[in-house]
Parts: sequence; C-alpha cells; structure tokens
Amino acid sequence: IQNRFPDHHTLITTVTPTGAARVAANFGDSVSHCYIPFELPLAVDRFFASVKPELALVMETEIWPNLYRGCGLRDIPLVLVSARISPKSVDKYRKLLPLFRETLSHGIIIAAQSEADAARFRSLGASPVRTWVTGNIKYDLEPDPARLPWADALRSAAADRPVVVAGSTMEGEEEDDDKGPQIISYYAAGIGVMFLYWILQAINAALCLVLIGFVT
Repeated sequence: IQNRFPDHHTLITTVTPTGAARVAANFGDSVSHCYIPFELPLAVDRFFASVKPELALVMETEIWPNLYRGCGLRDIPLVLVSARISPKSVDKYRKLLPLFRETLSHGIIIAAQSEADAARFRSLGASPVRTWVTGNIKYDLEPDPARLPWADALRSAAADRPVVVAGSTMEGEEEDDDKGPQIISYYAAGIGVMFLYWILQAINAALCLVLIGFVT
C-alpha cells in the first residue's frame, strides 16, 4: 500500500500492546500507530474527528458495529481484507442479526478468504455484489530468507513424509472434539510442528499426545 500510494499516510490501529510492538518493529516511523477506539459512539466519533481517514481496511474477523457505521455515515470506503468468519461465530452473530445486517449494509466491501466465509458473511446481511473471494493474504507474504535454512533442514529430515504445521493453535484446540483428532491424525502421518501461545498450553498438548499413545 505504501509503495502504491506514496502520497498517502498510513495509520495502523491495534488492540493490544503486542500488536503495537509488531507495528513499530516492522514499519518504524514510516507509518503512524494508535489503538482502535472503544466500541462506543462517542469514542468512535472522536476517533474519526481526529484521524479523518480516506479509506479503512480491517483485517480478518474484526466486526465493530459502531466503527463500521461511522465509516458509512462519513462515506469512508471500508474493506474487510482477508475476511473470515467461523460457523460458531455466525451462530453467535445471528442472535443479533438485525444489528449485524445494519452494520454490514454500509457499502462495505468484503474480500473473503474462502467461498464458505463469503457465504457466512452474506447470511449475516453482506451485499452479494460487494462480497468477493480473494484468498488468504498471509499466503502473499514473502518468506523471511533467514528462516529458509531451517525449513530446508526440516524438509530433509522429513524425507518423503509430509510436514504438518498447526500454526498458533489456541488453548483447548488440542482437546476439541472436532479439531483435536484431526490434528493428531495429521501428526501420525508425518512430522508435526505445533506453534503454541502459552507454556501451559504446550504442556497440555504434550499430555494429549502421550495419552493417545503418539508420544511415549
């Protein structure tokens, strides 16, 4: 975006200090950063009065009714980039269906990760003509050259077996009736690499592997 629109300044918002640190590490002074406003009308109004954006891009699954409504009222184009929504989330959102239909009716463009995601957004009131399937933006990233030797070593160690990566699994997924067996069955077919958020989660995942006999 910076290369394509060099005359426009980029503001990146995050929810957590961890996100803010990643912005600083990746972009330095080339962008501005602030925390996203609380999902309250007054806070959102003050945010727009201060920032005055020309375009808003929201990543993945964040749905902020007041923020989206604020974009619509101010004719600020809003695009949900690499948008996804899980079946469980749809069930929760349907309990507030009138709110989300109104939220998604402000001319929002949805660039969904998959057709299934696009269908879920449409079921919540997203415009069919403004809902597109563009894939997962993470697959467009260039790999870090410093990590390529590690990947090559892992590929050599695997030989002809597949390498399965459970990337950034969340707490409880190893025990989930749907996801747990699927993860373990993939591991049994090849070499498994699991990236976990917390030490306790890593211990729990190891215990699950021991209990099913995958690790002794």
